[in-house]
Amino acid sequence: MPPTLVPTAVATLPRVDHYVLSRPFPRSETLVDYADRTYAYGSTQGGARDVHLGVDYANVRHTPVLAVGAGTVIFAETDSSTRVGPAYDYYGNTVIVQHDTSAPNGEPLYTLYGHLQEIYVPVGKYVTPGDPLGTVGGQRDRHRATFASRSARGRRWAG
Repeated sequence: MPPTLVPTAVATLPRVDHYVLSRPFPRSETLVDYADRTYAYGSTQGGARDVHLGVDYANVRHTPVLAVGAGTVIFAETDSSTRVGPAYDYYGNTVIVQHDTSAPNGEPLYTLYGHLQEIYVPVGKYVTPGDPLGTVGGQRDRHRATFASRSARGRRWAG
């Protein structure tokens, strides 16, 4: 005789509006409007690279990179002497924002903007959605910016 299944109540997180963050690039007919799929979030490019913990946006060099939510800039420099990625100088020119909005798990929410050509904001500056943080950079013919979001738990660059 099969066992009797009894439903069990499970704690759930409160519902949070899905669109908490805005876009990291302005809308335009001439700009790329989608993530680069050659090194997708969570992929390793067939084991050739580290697990990708962000989303790359290939775009025209000097395209503005915008804050996706309100918060305070906590890092705004090259990561050559401060490790914010898997290795030093992983993201190059980088901006990290600690947002006023919490992550769905209640922890602080951070966003990272890497591979920037220029940085426009200093540490301590309060930004709002759409404020320019810098511009798309990259190397040689691969112009891009990396966008990543994290909650505080377990991230080197989260606080």
